[in-house]
Amino acid sequence: DTGIFLIDSAGMVISGNPAFANLFSIPESTLHTRNALKLIELVKEHRTEVADLIARCMEENHPLNLDLKLAGKPGSPTRWVSVVLSPIEGGRMQGVVNDVTQHKLAEIAAQELAMTDRLTNVGNLLGFERKLEDMIERSYVDPAYRFTLLMLDLDWFKQVNDTHGHKAGDEVLVQVARRLEQVVRRSDFVGRVGGDEFVVLLDATEEYGIIETIIRKVIAAVGQPIPIGGGVSVQVGASVGAAIFADPALRAEEVTRRADAAMYAAKQAGRNTFRIHGEADPA
Repeated sequence: DTGIFLIDSAGMVISGNPAFANLFSIPESTLHTRNALKLIELVKEHRTEVADLIARCMEENHPLNLDLKLAGKPGSPTRWVSVVLSPIEGGRMQGVVNDVTQHKLAEIAAQELAMTDRLTNVGNLLGFERKLEDMIERSYVDPAYRFTLLMLDLDWFKQVNDTHGHKAGDEVLVQVARRLEQVVRRSDFVGRVGGDEFVVLLDATEEYGIIETIIRKVIAAVGQPIPIGGGVSVQVGASVGAAIFADPALRAEEVTRRADAAMYAAKQAGRNTFRIHGEADPA
C-alpha cells in the first residue's frame, strides 16, 4: 500500500495515513499527536539525505524523490522505500512512500549476475573492473589503504583441452576457481577475466612476505591433481604476476599493466612460478 503524509518546512509530520505508519513501523496514534514526529527520525541512518531532500524541495519548488535502504528490526530483513516529496501551499510538502524492496532485490540480483562468470561463479571481467575501481576509490578516502593485484595464467591448460576435450577444460576452470577461493580470505576478490586467466585482489595487503606466502599457496593449490571424471586426473600450473597498489595516484589501467607484465615475466622464467612488479626475481 502507498503511504501518504504531510510535513511542514521543518520536517515535522503533520499527518499520515495507516500505510505510512505501517511502512515506518510506528503506531498510528503517533500521527495524531501534534509536534511529536519528525520525518528524519524515521530514517535515522539517512537523516542527512532526507534533510537535504526537504531543503531542496522547498528551495527548488518541485517534486523530488529518493530511494532509502532501511535496516529492519532484529530478525527482519532490510527494506527499501521510495519517497517522493512535492511542495504544496503554506510551506508544506506532501509525501508519497512505497515499499520497493522486491524491485531493488531484483535489480541487485541482475547486477550481480552481470558481474559473475557463469561457468565458475566467481567474478567476471566487469566484476573485476568494478571491484578494482572501488578499491582505488577507497584509497582516496584513506590514503594509507593498500591492496595487491594478482594475475594468473594457467600453464598447460591447452594440453588438457586438446587431450581431454572442452568439458574437461571447463571442469579444470571450475576447480581452479574453487581452490583460489579457499586459499584467499572472504574480503579478497577472485575473478575469471579470460579463457584461462584469473585475477585475485588481496584486500589491505602490501607486504612482500605476505604476498609471496599467498602466491606460493595459490600455485600449490592450483598444481594439485584435478579429477575430470572417469577416474582420470589432470594437472595444470599457474604463472602469477603481482602488482602492489601503493600510490593513490595510480590508475586501474597501470595497476593491471604492471601485474600483467609481472605475469609475463613469470611465464618467461619457466612457468608455474611468480614475479612481483618492482621486486628482484625470487631465489
